[in-house]
Amino acid sequence: MFTAGKRPEPNFQTNATTRRLRLVTWMLVPLHIAIMLPGVLTATEDVPVHWDIDGTVTRYGAPWELLIVSGVFGALVVGLLLVSHRPQWFNYITVVTKTNAQEIYREGERLMVWMALVVAGMQGVVAWVFALGLHEGIAFTVTMTLVLTLLVVVGIGIVRQVRL
Repeated sequence: MFTAGKRPEPNFQTNATTRRLRLVTWMLVPLHIAIMLPGVLTATEDVPVHWDIDGTVTRYGAPWELLIVSGVFGALVVGLLLVSHRPQWFNYITVVTKTNAQEIYREGERLMVWMALVVAGMQGVVAWVFALGLHEGIAFTVTMTLVLTLLVVVGIGIVRQVRL
């Protein structure tokens, strides 16, 4: 059993799906900000920034507030993508040994990339809602679907690691 500082370095081959998802996710962050930026810079009135559970707008605010939210999501995505290259840093439920380290690392990397993709989707909801002016229930529905998706992704990642 190893502590995080003494674990073997990763030497596994990242699979093609994970590489593609990582690339797509890297491209989504600037795309979503680029979608929002023109509207934020030219908007002259307040925009919806908070919705009730039934999808009703409960608060309006300056357009730049949504840019901040999008930026936070973008920072989370970038952090997840960067840390996905260092799976030996993660805390695992399973004991990491020399014999199982590479398989566990691969699953840890896969989990971080999938989580980054879902969070990029949340950033996309903010961008597209603002750009398209979708201020009613659809934003809430899509956001909650993505939150549930994130929970499923994490659950699957944990189960896959425990099975090793």
